[in-house]
Amino acid sequence: PRRKKTVGPKYAETTHWGPRPGDDTRDGRWVLEDDSYIVPEPPPPPPEPTMPELLEWAGARVGGGADDDGEVEVARFHLRRVCELHVHGTHTVGESNDMSHLPATIRLTRAVEDEVNDDAQPPTHAALYITSEMEVARWRIADPANQVARSGDALIVTVEGVDHVSTNVDWMPSPSRAFVLRFLYDADLERCRAALASSASSADPSATVPKPPKRARPDGRQNPNATAAKTNAFDAKTDSASASEYFRYYGLIPQQQNMLQDAVRTGTYFTAILENARDFKDKVVMDVGAGSGILSFFAAMAGARRVYAVEASAMSEHCAKLLAGNPRLRDTIVIVNGKVEEVEIPEKVDVLVSEPMGTLLYNERMIESYLLARDRFMRREEDEGGAPSGTSGGSSDFGSGGANLSLRGKMFPGGGRVHCAPFADETLWREIKDKAHFWGTEDFYGVDLTPLRREAVRSYFRQCVVDAFETELLSSQPTSFAWDWTTLRADELESLDMHLEFKVRRAGPVHGVACWFDVLFQGTTKSRWLTTAPGLPTTHWYQMRLVFERPMRCEAGETIKGRMRMTALDNQSYAVTVELKGKGGKAVSGEWDLKDPYYRQTVYPQPGYTKEQLARFYGEPPA
Repeated sequence: PRRKKTVGPKYAETTHWGPRPGDDTRDGRWVLEDDSYIVPEPPPPPPEPTMPELLEWAGARVGGGADDDGEVEVARFHLRRVCELHVHGTHTVGESNDMSHLPATIRLTRAVEDEVNDDAQPPTHAALYITSEMEVARWRIADPANQVARSGDALIVTVEGVDHVSTNVDWMPSPSRAFVLRFLYDADLERCRAALASSASSADPSATVPKPPKRARPDGRQNPNATAAKTNAFDAKTDSASASEYFRYYGLIPQQQNMLQDAVRTGTYFTAILENARDFKDKVVMDVGAGSGILSFFAAMAGARRVYAVEASAMSEHCAKLLAGNPRLRDTIVIVNGKVEEVEIPEKVDVLVSEPMGTLLYNERMIESYLLARDRFMRREEDEGGAPSGTSGGSSDFGSGGANLSLRGKMFPGGGRVHCAPFADETLWREIKDKAHFWGTEDFYGVDLTPLRREAVRSYFRQCVVDAFETELLSSQPTSFAWDWTTLRADELESLDMHLEFKVRRAGPVHGVACWFDVLFQGTTKSRWLTTAPGLPTTHWYQMRLVFERPMRCEAGETIKGRMRMTALDNQSYAVTVELKGKGGKAVSGEWDLKDPYYRQTVYPQPGYTKEQLARFYGEPPA
């Protein structure tokens, strides 16, 4: 045996081997003449695992359990979206759990002994998998307690008493589980429904599951104009999971602090409101999406008679605490908890204030809520003598008739502009391209990752880059697009089409299009811009750059033309496509998802405001 010279109690458990010639015992242990312990020989290595064992360790079901002798897969259907409903009762559900961020499949299997006649034997079991390894739910197709039905483009599957892995740690496993499944291929929906409903105990294949009634809102937040067939504009356009995360995010104090400490943002609002105090003096004001209530406080400081601070997130509770701590303002401000599309107030308003801007101005789609608040609550010239009309929901929740309004008050801000310019930044382009270098690995723990490299490159170039950059990177003067929010209809923001034309200043590659925005506070006393332009003090919006996967080389003085399209999505974001064409038939294009940004946010030295910079980007005086 090998001998270890160190002597001590830590080796007591390793000296249980029998004696060798010349050895003796001491205190119940076998020792050598030199008092060193006998260390056992290392055990032989375990046998190499078989492939079925490896698969079993990885979580794949390959049969051989106590209740079955193995299974064979009959069919597999790929899913585009999977959502689990936590069932409370026959027609009520709790919060859903969206599992769509990972690839999912429905697999139909039957016992191995049924494999003799492939055409005659139907599947006996169904299982829902997330990725190729995690089995979320498994059930017997013939079990009469299970139900399957079609509802529109989705399949609703209800299963009882199954073995499963809980996908939400906040919920204990329940005997009743319901899944809403949307398929990657349309034809698979009906094929899967027919297979799952093939047993005699299944429900009528033509049956559909009635949608559960909407949960009632708390007292005081009902919209009397809403009917069973019509919901408010926000709910109609927004995915519920996106809305829940949106209000959770803006209900966090750190996020509010991030916005409040943006000196350009907060300082510009403060100055624009206070220097136009005559627009607020003795007026009724509404703060749309009040958040911490800072704009409501500014309006009260400017002399407003009443300020309605409308906030749908939990931040309204924190706003109430701030209000209680500022007694000189608390008699002026009224906090209204709810969405601006559904709340009610007892009077019309003279002024709207809000900070509804997102990256690329319209991301998060809150400006649409701002315009709907204008339609519902602002006084108009046709209001007799400016007197309140008795109800605050005078026009449709969906913003029809927003154009050609004759408003009697002000909107702060009252309009916005988006500016676009081509840029050249070799460093940024290579940085994005190199992100996918990992997917060129041919031996990653024995796995070849290269089949995904092309898709990885495409995915990284689909991310819009949010950071600050120097104006020297721009290849031409910007092209600008303006919107007047006092007349714009909310439904016009569902699709934006902007025609681009640039004259390139210097020869070289065009790596993408840079974008930024500004908004106008057009008061009676003075007008003021809030800008996110490069070369000026940085805001928490930074700027945005859309980087092409394949740059286009241009000559000095060359004119390039194209268009940028923004298509609204139900996740409160936009899909953006850009197409540019130069001389000689050369072209470049790309598409980006504003919901998936790359927050690069590189900090560059930012010069202060100068008269020359303002004149260069915005003209003098402001339009």
